[in-house]
This record gives sequence, structure tokens and C-alpha cells, in this order.
Amino acid sequence: MNFTAKLGIGIASGLGISGAGVAGTHYSSIETIGNQIKDSVLGTTSDFDEAWSDQFKKLAKESKLPNSLESIKNKYKDNNKDGGQAINRWCQATYKNTYKSKLSRPNGKELEMAKKFCILTLSERLTNSLSTNDKILSFDGTGDESDYQTNYSKINNHNNDTEGHLPQELSNLKKHAGEAGSKWKEIQNFCKQKVPTPFRNINDFKIVRKYCTKNSSN
Repeated sequence: MNFTAKLGIGIASGLGISGAGVAGTHYSSIETIGNQIKDSVLGTTSDFDEAWSDQFKKLAKESKLPNSLESIKNKYKDNNKDGGQAINRWCQATYKNTYKSKLSRPNGKELEMAKKFCILTLSERLTNSLSTNDKILSFDGTGDESDYQTNYSKINNHNNDTEGHLPQELSNLKKHAGEAGSKWKEIQNFCKQKVPTPFRNINDFKIVRKYCTKNSSN
């Protein structure tokens, strides 16, 4: 069952059977917060625990928050792990809230908060995970050519089981193992497209961490 269907069931159950005519008409016009961002939100498995902790660190720096998030900020001060899980729960509840309907205007403020604290880009996750001397490689120019070529050399021995499944555009480079000098930009182009996108699965994170960064831990 997809995300939208799950939300629909939850809302329909909340409306109850009585007054089904009115409820049905109202439900058909409802757009939830979840409908707006469902393809971009962080997951809820343990793979995302550190990402939720990142979100709490972000929250802790904010000065203007709705009461529900201000309460989380104050309750879990200096406890990033538990604070992150509290934001996770806040997000799960917020997805079910109405964004707009025929009876109400768009709830832009709540949507803004959901986008900020329920979505984390791969770029943000990488930045938070890298050590001081490491970095995300540049998406344009030749300044990081040497590092891209170093990463290119890792493709041929890539282990899909432990290092994330290689996407086709990188897997194809295995046929050109000795051509890093002329084909490294293909990795740069991949990184340019992928790194700014939402962090939605651990496979994507493993791949961009290995091939789109200067990373001394690799």
C-alpha cells in the first residue's frame, strides 16, 4: 500500500461512518501535508537514525518555532538521538494534517516546517557525516579532477552487497577502467544530479559518500 493510500485510510477512519455523505465530500477535497512531500521525506528505519539526529541539531539552532517543535527542542536539549526520534514522530503525525481543503486555505507555515525538518538532502547528510578535512567534491570545473579520478579507480572493485548497489551510469564505467583521465566527468555529472536530492534510502547515501566526496574514511 502506498503512502497516499495509508494516509487516506487514516483520515477516513477518523471521520467515521456517520455523516458519510458530508465526510466523503470533505475528504475528496482534502490535501494533506503528506500529499505535498511524500516522495521526499526521511524514512523511519534505523538506517535513518543519524539523519533524524541531524534534524534535531538543525532544530536546536532555530529561534522561531511552533509550540510543538519548541517543546521538542526544550525537552531533548543536548540529546540528539532522542530528539531526532521525537522529530520523527512529529513528522509522522504532521503528514496526516490537512494542508488545504475546500473549507480552508493552505497551511503554508506547517508545510514549511515539515519540509525543513522531515526532509534532509543527501548534501546535508554528507556534510554532517564528513570529517573536517573532507568535503563534497565540486560539481563544475576541474578543481577536484584528481579526487574524482581517485574515486573513479574504486569503481572496478565496488562491492554492491556492502557498499551500495551501483547505479547504471556508474556501473557502465567498469568497461572503461583505465580511462579515468577522459571519463571522470561522468562521475562529476552524476554527483551534480544526485547530491542535491532528498536522502530517501541508504543505498544512495553510500554511493554519493564514496564517489562524490573527498573522504579519508573510504
